[in-house]
Amino acid sequence: MGIDFECDSMTCDQTQHVQAFYDGEMNVAGRAAFQSHLGTCAICSAELDHLRRLSTHLAAVSIPALSPDTLSRFHRTANVAEERGVLRLAEWLTAAAAAILAIGLTGLFKHDTTHASAPDVWEQAAIAYPTDHDPTVGSDVLQLTEWMRTDLSPEHMRDKR
Repeated sequence: MGIDFECDSMTCDQTQHVQAFYDGEMNVAGRAAFQSHLGTCAICSAELDHLRRLSTHLAAVSIPALSPDTLSRFHRTANVAEERGVLRLAEWLTAAAAAILAIGLTGLFKHDTTHASAPDVWEQAAIAYPTDHDPTVGSDVLQLTEWMRTDLSPEHMRDKR
């Protein structure tokens, strides 16, 4: 699949390839085909010549040095802009954290307390005797479990108050 570089004497639809040719971005086959096209197309040849002259002029231009005061002012401005960006980000993250905290606290205080006297399934599993699950548990574990169960029972907590 070759590239067809044809043109008439007034316009050429291949001028878009001049920049790629000049910059060396074409593959070997495309470069050879465009090189052949340049021999027959005055429009692309003129565009290539224009790019070469422009590059020569730009290379000849000297870039003026900035004064130390101007350079210092530029750095201060850049630092201030960077700090503002960081502060803006910190403000957004703080607002997001506050929103998450508020939503979490709202959910915490809306906990359903209508069944407070009956423990949930996970609470029942947490306070169940280990022997209910594993008959090989030793008596010291049973004593610890019994102590925790009686000490943390609602009746015992009321008696402490």
